[in-house]
Amino acid sequence: MLSGAEIHPRCTIGRRFVLDHGWGTVIGETAFLGDDCYVLGGVVLGAIGIADNPRAKRHPTIGHRVQIGAYARVFGPVSIGDDAFIGAHCVVRHDVKAHSRVLLKSTLQIIKERVGARIIEPRCEGRLSHE
Repeated sequence: MLSGAEIHPRCTIGRRFVLDHGWGTVIGETAFLGDDCYVLGGVVLGAIGIADNPRAKRHPTIGHRVQIGAYARVFGPVSIGDDAFIGAHCVVRHDVKAHSRVLLKSTLQIIKERVGARIIEPRCEGRLSHE
């Protein structure tokens, strides 16, 4: 309560979790965070709907060593792969592959995928590039 974060007591959080400047952060009931995750303030790991929520999983599953930037929103029962990076102010409503980076560039979100030693920056027209 003193940190300004609202973390549901039924969510699952792995070892060595860091919530840096947690004011305004919300982590929902069925959210799962793996080990060594780093989350900045204002992040929401929430459900999509607000009425008639099912008892099923409705919050994100976050892999190991994931970093989530300030004020990012991850909604619904999506999966964020290990070692992914979600940039500040991004809104994520689809699965994100392991080792991917989701960044906000002007009004579009893109994913950069690492292929070997190269980083591939696919063209994006207003949606996640791996769809």
